[in-house]
Amino acid sequence: MSRKLGLKLFGSLLYPLSSTGIVMVCFCTIASATLSGLGALLGGFAIALKPIGLLIGASYFWYLCECVRDSSDGNTISPSLLGNTDDLQAMIEQYFYIAICWGIFILPSILYIQFTKHADTVFYILTAYGVLCFPMAILRVILFDSLSALNPVGLIWSILKTIPFYLGLLLIIAAVTSPFIFILSRAGNSSFIGFISILFLSYISMVFAHLLGRFYYRYQNILKWDI
Repeated sequence: MSRKLGLKLFGSLLYPLSSTGIVMVCFCTIASATLSGLGALLGGFAIALKPIGLLIGASYFWYLCECVRDSSDGNTISPSLLGNTDDLQAMIEQYFYIAICWGIFILPSILYIQFTKHADTVFYILTAYGVLCFPMAILRVILFDSLSALNPVGLIWSILKTIPFYLGLLLIIAAVTSPFIFILSRAGNSSFIGFISILFLSYISMVFAHLLGRFYYRYQNILKWDI
């Protein structure tokens, strides 16, 4: 059983290695690093680069959403969709869907620790709330293609119905990210480390998109979403 699980996890780590997946990871990494460097050179004028950054983010998050949808159909390699993009408005909408989920579930703990400067019970409750709800919220919003998927009753019921499998998904995500985060956090601050961090985030976010889609594919008979 453990060997089979290990092979599946290894296969998930290879998910971005299609021609389109590699292009998207490289595009996001190089474009983000370039904008960061230009921003440092321009100083106060860096705000002029914000629209470009928004377009880069929108295009990459659009592709991540497509990875979730594609994986929810049972596919195991990142899709080739560069010639089949949605219109710009739809891409930006999906970008803001994810941003809203992040703001609702992740931002509260960040703001709390910034204002209080210490980790207490409230901080850990907010963190647990974010970690538990954010992946399911993202999955629901992408597959329903609507913010109505954030309905608290539907969200909580989806988690409860699949709780043992969902907790397993969260453990897998933690197991994949923790070693890399530990290494990067002790590697110092340099342009090279910044570049590697962006590369890692671009790559691993595609793996997470695949894991979310596969989660729905495996447990859709339990979730019974009308999509």
